[in-house]
Amino acid sequence: MDFVPATLSTFTHAINVMCPVLPSNRTAEPNFPSFLTWIDGQRQRKKHGGLRADKVERLEDLGFSWDPNEDAWNRMFQAL
Repeated sequence: MDFVPATLSTFTHAINVMCPVLPSNRTAEPNFPSFLTWIDGQRQRKKHGGLRADKVERLEDLGFSWDPNEDAWNRMFQAL
């Protein structure tokens, strides 16, 4: 999946801010269901300790959000 880092880099803002991978939003991006599933899978693997540190670092270097709900809460709190 060599396309994923480039795609993720291009869409990091949209993925993390505009359309976080949440159960209620799974159908919002019909053209990217497997990509959204992959993103959700990375979050789940990290949460359960199953994602290697080098992969975590690569995703974090792209600005990957591990918890979009928490990020959204923090953005709204900062807006107060």
